[in-house]
Amino acid sequence: DEASLIEAQERFAALEGEQAAQQEQEAREALAMQQALEAEAAKEAQKQAILASAGVTEEELYLLANIIYCEAGCEPYIGKVAAGSVVLNRVASDRQPDNITDVIYAKGQFSPVRNGSLQRALDRSSADESCYQAALEALAGAKPVGDKLYFRRVNGRSGQVIGHHVFY
Repeated sequence: DEASLIEAQERFAALEGEQAAQQEQEAREALAMQQALEAEAAKEAQKQAILASAGVTEEELYLLANIIYCEAGCEPYIGKVAAGSVVLNRVASDRQPDNITDVIYAKGQFSPVRNGSLQRALDRSSADESCYQAALEALAGAKPVGDKLYFRRVNGRSGQVIGHHVFY
């Protein structure tokens, strides 16, 4: 009968509509996944370019990000960049070791080395995304504290204050 035929056509049209909507949703999800993969690839390429330009290894980036985590993990982002910049300023200094590892492990220089918190951070991969980004920004040449070589908790010492640190 004609009513059954109309009902069947309506069900078929509804199914087609659902399939089209599902295909459209899948296409949107695939596009979002593609864009995320492309963004991640671009980010990785940028990281590799910064490391190559700075002559720094992945291991040194890992160490730098983790010392930033230990020294400035709770500081504002600019304080994290500043801590990384101090390490790199020391690398560039004629009076300091000439690589990130030796600067960080120089006797008596960084309390997280002395108290073991750096080793714990390294063992646990504690540095978060902001610490890595701050390390990369410092490696790319950011100098929020100029050529300063030292920082400590704000304690009356004169210098440039960022967060809870004074840079001098």
